[in-house]
Amino acid sequence: MGRENEASLYIMSCVASYLPSDEDKIVPNVIQAIISTPIQTGIVHTALKYTGVRLISQLENWIAKNDQQILKSIIQYLLSLLVDKELRHISVDTILIISQQGRKQLLNDLDQIIQATLWLDLIDNGSDAAQCLLKASSKIISRLTSIDDIHRYLKLLFDQQIQSLTQILSTQSDTNYSSITKRLDCLTAIF
Repeated sequence: MGRENEASLYIMSCVASYLPSDEDKIVPNVIQAIISTPIQTGIVHTALKYTGVRLISQLENWIAKNDQQILKSIIQYLLSLLVDKELRHISVDTILIISQQGRKQLLNDLDQIIQATLWLDLIDNGSDAAQCLLKASSKIISRLTSIDDIHRYLKLLFDQQIQSLTQILSTQSDTNYSSITKRLDCLTAIF
């Protein structure tokens, strides 16, 4: 896959939001091609994967009105890209865009999204990408109907932030200010 594929995906992403939701010949095949792209580094150029994820974010309205199995596959693909630092932010941005519709269908993937959120927050120490995934998680949690489930998931997210904040505050350092601010931003992202 070369530059011509990336250029094609880029052009598609520019017009994707104008596609009718009943288009069922090209879009499913394009999405399937994107999510079938190997995630391992070096097999497919990062720019091509980046443009593919950008296209998925532009197809958000189409995705919302179509086969929910596609949504599940897309979420799995986006979560798998979190290990790649160059694709991490576009992947979480796309998850946030998809979650902003408040689709109940995402509730089926909530456990995986929460685990990915906690993992990313630990390894990326309150980064913008971690904050974005925290926002997406909280938007999905807001669609839950069980108070017990809401409490359980929010507790997972809050506990990690509070534990990290407690560790930072227990060590005295001039660099703590930035770390404290990141953790407070993470807590804010949950709201």
